[in-house]
Amino acid sequence: MNEEYKNENGSLTLEIEESAEVVTIKFIGQSLDLQPGLFLMPIFEKHVVNNEKEIIMDFVQLRSLSSPTLSPVIQTLNRANGGNRKAQIIYNADYDWQKTTFTAFEVYAKPGQIIISGTHGDSAAQ
Repeated sequence: MNEEYKNENGSLTLEIEESAEVVTIKFIGQSLDLQPGLFLMPIFEKHVVNNEKEIIMDFVQLRSLSSPTLSPVIQTLNRANGGNRKAQIIYNADYDWQKTTFTAFEVYAKPGQIIISGTHGDSAAQ
């Protein structure tokens, strides 16, 4: 199942790719909203929290990120990992701000459950 969501001003697109075992959420564009949880949390509830699939959050094509965006992401990963599911965060290592932001996620990562990895360019590792 594939679905696409755009925030109200059209600056952020989430592409959801869902297979029998994995849910991949691709963040494309810019996340600049002051209250991004209003847009993100219903999507996360539908596709991440309410199932037992492995989670991949792909930020490779994200061009900018407001700090309030991190809260719904962390909350969702924490809730999902309460069930001990595997999760992966993929970021674009060509952007210093992404490298700094997402390597800080390692503080929240449970060993063996959340993998945080950087890739180069606009295509994430499969």
